[in-house]
Amino acid sequence: MKPDFIVFKKKVHRVVDPEKSEQRRKEEPLDLEKGDLKAMMIAAFLTFLPALLVILAILALLIFVVFR
Repeated sequence: MKPDFIVFKKKVHRVVDPEKSEQRRKEEPLDLEKGDLKAMMIAAFLTFLPALLVILAILALLIFVVFR
């Protein structure tokens, strides 16, 4: 018999039940309004663009140092 290391196993299973969360995901359709997709695209662009620019700047600096 394996010892149970989770003290509150029933409570954890009640909160993190994969079957119920999958059912909820299937039952609840996404209610997007007219401009929501556009807003999400702009937000993603503003979020990822600075990080990509920093990575490109580092790569450009490395290329400059190596091939100078």
